[in-house]
Amino acid sequence: MFQTLDGGVFRHHPPPWLRGLLRAAGFAVLRECRTVVPTLDGRTAERLQLMTRREPAVAGPAPG
Repeated sequence: MFQTLDGGVFRHHPPPWLRGLLRAAGFAVLRECRTVVPTLDGRTAERLQLMTRREPAVAGPAPG
């Protein structure tokens, strides 16, 4: 995690951790796109974009 002078806060997380968060929240990953982008300090970093869809909730038994 790091913060810029203008107040921006940035965190870097491993892709499996992000996918796990999405699955736990009911999302399915449909597509991933990885690209290399410049960072604020002129270096490069890998960017991961995840296209997701929220899965419909599974209906439980009707209240009786």
